[in-house]
Amino acid sequence: MDGTRLILALIVNAALAGSAFGLKMVSLSGVIGGFVVGSVIYYSVDWRGYLILFGFFILASASTKLGYRQKAKLGVAQEGGGKRGAKNAVANCLTGLITAALFEATGSDLFLFAYVASFATALADTLGSEMGQLYGKHPILITTLRPVPVGTEGAVSIEGTLIGIVGSFLLPAVGLATGLFPASYPA
Repeated sequence: MDGTRLILALIVNAALAGSAFGLKMVSLSGVIGGFVVGSVIYYSVDWRGYLILFGFFILASASTKLGYRQKAKLGVAQEGGGKRGAKNAVANCLTGLITAALFEATGSDLFLFAYVASFATALADTLGSEMGQLYGKHPILITTLRPVPVGTEGAVSIEGTLIGIVGSFLLPAVGLATGLFPASYPA
């Protein structure tokens, strides 16, 4: 175990958790959950991989806060004023946490790719939902393809889907830009 990397992981995550709490982005449970998840991830994938988690957190939180009053009027806003809690950390980060730890244990790039893909997927889902509720004009229920009101569970909109697709490319782009992984591998 690398003691310096562990201390750095704890310091970085304590600062981020405290800042996020002060900015009312997370609840107290979110501070605790985010600190634990973030510390393990930072330790496992170092700062370049941590930027994937950080990018997810910032973009997901911003999309939740964007148009919050309008979402609240529609009855679709996230509870707690849009603050993220421990359940959000677990729901969105558990796969990333596991794959980061497996990467640390094995050094296999397969787990590193799975780590990035897990956050790209979570970001696409969050952006698609949050932005779809805000900008979606004609949501349909995915199981019946019938029009439904904004915020209906299982509904999708073209606007939300397109924003989610764009969002899914952002975190892998961060990984490429930081050299977390190369653009191609030999066959």
